[in-house]
Amino acid sequence: MNGAHAHLLLNHLPVLGIPIGLLFYAWAVRAQQAATVRFSLLFLIFAALSAVPVMLTGEPAEHVVKRLPGILKTAIHAHEDSASISLALSLLLGVSALVALVLKAKTLPRTVVAIVGLLTVGSFAYTGYLGGQIRHS
Repeated sequence: MNGAHAHLLLNHLPVLGIPIGLLFYAWAVRAQQAATVRFSLLFLIFAALSAVPVMLTGEPAEHVVKRLPGILKTAIHAHEDSASISLALSLLLGVSALVALVLKAKTLPRTVVAIVGLLTVGSFAYTGYLGGQIRHS
């Protein structure tokens, strides 16, 4: 397994985990199930933190694919720049979920988690789109 394989395998954790966690969180808040809300916040924290190894495997993936014919460095750098924003939003989501977990049933932290979560999902969707523009042989 090389850096590109590791990156492609790991990137699905935050890309799929965060939207699934947000849906679960929204359902739990709406159903007013405190234990499920806590679990969904823990799930969101894990999904948010899973962006760290994805980012760490990005550079090794770049070293593998940049030598392939037809790979544009501009595409790699656009993906990398977008990934930095996605990582920052993901970490902000993790901190927001942790605050909501500690403060329990406060409305403001829950709203912040939802807003930051939606921004993070959008950012990861765009980052994934840019990554898809890079050919992975």
